[in-house]
Amino acid sequence: MVSDPHAPSVPAGKMVYDFRGLPWPHVIVDDFLLPDELSSIIKDVPSIETEGRLNRHGGQPGKDPNRTHHTATSDAIGNKYDGNVREIYTLMTGRTSASLRLNTYLEYRPASWRPHIHIDNEHKMLSCVLYLTEDSPETSGTTLHSENKEVTGYVVPKINRLFAFAAHQGLPKWHSAGYITGVGRPSLNFVILDH
Repeated sequence: MVSDPHAPSVPAGKMVYDFRGLPWPHVIVDDFLLPDELSSIIKDVPSIETEGRLNRHGGQPGKDPNRTHHTATSDAIGNKYDGNVREIYTLMTGRTSASLRLNTYLEYRPASWRPHIHIDNEHKMLSCVLYLTEDSPETSGTTLHSENKEVTGYVVPKINRLFAFAAHQGLPKWHSAGYITGVGRPSLNFVILDH
């Protein structure tokens, strides 16, 4: 994983926010959810495949698009961790988020999905991905790219690891979501939106 050697881990409440500066600022939080919450959200994962809506922004031509789904568990976790996610936003941007909306949902990228390099849309002020798979290869997490779209590192998808970045603060945040050959990739996403 690419890391900024000059950025120490900073305690904030009961969580340790690991700030990383290369190729652009992002935050890693390990063990984000409590164990029982993690178990509950993993039990909801199969519902994405059967009940989730197709995400028109996901997927590639000729491939299955990713699916998103709100569940009672994802909504409850979003409500409980609202303050933590907003604190990450404030730490990264120096701004408050009182007028912004938090959206929390499960996402599933099918085995046929292939990543594409992109920057998040202009309404996403903070993007957070909580990885829900165990024993995944490094490249199945999030690939980080430089301004000229060269691969500069990976966020390893350790289970219960949160990866967060302020989508439109500073340098363009070029990235791509990884995949595991022959296996789908579920995640719990927290997104702060400006509408």
